[in-house]
This record gives sequence, C-alpha cells and structure tokens, in this order.
Amino acid sequence: MRNKYTITPKTIGHKILLLVFPLLFFANYAFGQVSCPIVIKEPSTAAFTSSPQTICIGNSTNLVIHLNRDSQGPATTSWVLKYSDGASTTTINTSAPPSGVVVTSGANSVDLTIPVTPTTTTTYSIVDLSDSWFGTASNCNYTSPYTNSVTITVTPDATIALSSAAATTNQTPCINTAITDITYAIGNATGATVTGLPAGVTGTYASGVFTISGTPTASGTFNYTVSTTGSCVTPSLSGTITITPDATIALSSAAATTNQTPCINTAITDITYAIGNATGATVTGLPAGVTGTYASGVFTISGTPTASGTFNYTVSTTGSCVTPSLSGTITINAPITFTSTYTNVACANAPSTAAITVTLNGGSGSYKLILQLNGVNYKTDTVTGTTYSFTGLPKGSYTIIVEDANVNGCAGTCNGATLTP
Repeated sequence: MRNKYTITPKTIGHKILLLVFPLLFFANYAFGQVSCPIVIKEPSTAAFTSSPQTICIGNSTNLVIHLNRDSQGPATTSWVLKYSDGASTTTINTSAPPSGVVVTSGANSVDLTIPVTPTTTTTYSIVDLSDSWFGTASNCNYTSPYTNSVTITVTPDATIALSSAAATTNQTPCINTAITDITYAIGNATGATVTGLPAGVTGTYASGVFTISGTPTASGTFNYTVSTTGSCVTPSLSGTITITPDATIALSSAAATTNQTPCINTAITDITYAIGNATGATVTGLPAGVTGTYASGVFTISGTPTASGTFNYTVSTTGSCVTPSLSGTITINAPITFTSTYTNVACANAPSTAAITVTLNGGSGSYKLILQLNGVNYKTDTVTGTTYSFTGLPKGSYTIIVEDANVNGCAGTCNGATLTP
C-alpha cells in the first residue's frame, strides 16, 4: 500500500514556510520499512545595524549589515548580498568580498562593514540576499524580510564669496568717515565671524549675508579675515582696510612770529609749522618778497617784504582727508620819511629863537626823534602825528634821527641844519 504525507505550514520565528512534500512510501517495500528525514530550511536575514549618520561632503563612513543564517546550515555557508543606494545596486559575496569591505564572522552570522562616500544625502536599502545553504529568499512567496534601510545625510562645505565691489576689500577711507560696506555671500554655514577690523568697524551676519560696516576711529592698516562657521569645511576670505588719518599742523617757531611787524626791505623772522599726515602745505596772503616752502614735514615762511601793508596769511595742509590750517598776520609799515626846516639864531646875545621843525611820514605813526648837536645826542622825544618842532636851540650843527617808536630797527636819518648867530 502507498502512503502520502503532507507537511502543513510551519512558523519559524517571523518567517512562514509553506512546504508541501508528497512522500510516497511503499508499505511492503522489499527491504522493509524505510525512515525518510525531512529538513525545513529558513532563509537568511539581513538588516542594517548602523545608525543614520550625518557626514561632511568628501568624507567616508561605514554601513554595517548583519547577515544571519539558519542554524541548521553548515559553518562554511557563504552569502551574496545585494544593496542599493537608490541609483545603483552593489553585490557583495562574503567568500570574496570587494577591497575595503570587512567580513566579521559570528555564530550563524556575519557582519559586513562597507565603506561608502556619498556625495549627496543617500538612503541605502537591501535588495536581495542568498546563501549557499538556502538559496535566495526571493524564491519564496512571502513578504521580503529586508524592510529596514539607513540614511546617510551629507552636509556640504560652507561657501563664501565677495558680493560687494572688488575694490571694497582694499579701501582707504579717512578716519572718522564711514567705510564703504563690504558684503560676503555665505552658503551652507551657520554664520560667519570676522577678526582684524579697526575700532568703530564691525561685522554682522544675517540671512546668508555677512556685512562689514562702520566708521573707523583709529588710523592704520588693518588686515581682516571673514571666516564661515559650521560643522564641515569653513573657508574664509581676507581683505585690507587702510585708515588714513587727518592732516595736522602746529606752529613750531615762537608764538610771536605769527604776528610780527618787520621793516620794509628787511627780512622777516622765519615762521615755521610742523605738518603731519599730509602731502604738503600751501600759503596764501603773504606780502611781496615773502614766500612759503614745504620740505620733510616742515612749512617755512621767510623772505624780505618789499611792499607795505597788513597781510593776513593762511597756511593750509594738503591731503585726501581733513586738511586743517593756521593763520597769522605780517604788518609791513611804509618806510619812514621826513623833512626838516629850521629858523636860525637871531642875535648872538639874545635868547635863542632857533628852531627845527620836522615833518614825518611812514612807519607806524609813532616816532622817536633824536636831535644830535655837534655829533652828541642833545634831545630825544617820542611823538605821534606828522609834525614836531625842536625850539630854543643854541647855535651849532644838528643832526636829526627818526626811529619808529613801535618797530625796532626802522629809522631814518637827516643831517638837518647848522644854526649860527
């Protein structure tokens, strides 16, 4: 008699195997009763054991996939795994793994450590798995066990690019004058910082733009660097801001030199100014014969005036920033001129009626009159006005000397008269 045996569905773990085997036995088999062993195989499983990661672009990381086989299988079991990155499928045979793939064997399992270098955020999934004991699970009509996946998030490097005019990164503003804003476009970064700015100038980040602005309060050359911030490569850009100071001017000669009253045709006392942070200096308002020269940070006014009058001069610094100036006055009086007339002695034995009258012009208007008799100072008077008389003079030879009472050294001499009885 022939018997038929049916094996009903058996659940192994979470996998359902439906195996139907027709077994034919001959009850009266010639050699007696025969035992027929039945082996039920479970397909291998595969699962990612590495966690989702975030890496910087250009960096590598590892996928770790755990492969587990039926405990009934031989220790020499090998696996063929197929996994996908969404664009292509890669096959790994554990008996001959590709270069870089590490196979770590365990009890009834192996762990595959697979280096990957994605250039964009990538989700990896298992496509298929077969082993030398069971074959491929895809041949079975049950839901695939390869349901998990792992995502590697790729963070791009930060970027920075100048977005203002090229010249803004090498500008030369004046001190206390606002600079031209310098702007940078920032990408893939958490922000940006800056170092090396002058006092009064700052950097701010907002919505992908880093702006350098402000009014410098210190002069000098400032090399600054703008650096992006973030978890990956953070590039930077640099520039230079040269702050030009304002020009300076200060009197370096005696204070009285800026308000002097020299004689006409007589050299003035030099007037000097110390000039700083300027390209030079100029002067206006000087009398004829007097000039100004600039050399090595010093401006000098010198010369011999050939014209009379009051001259208000101004020395002005030159340069690209604030150019201060200083002023002074040079007063040149007209030369002293005078004439004299005299009345002679009337009688030898009578009281003297002799007189000398002087008519004055030029100078400051205040005069010192020196009357010499026979070469010796006889009388000195200080007068204002244009006419003065010496009276009651004895006989003799007289000389008149006229000096400016307000200006030393300005004088006129007239050999006046010889008075005789």
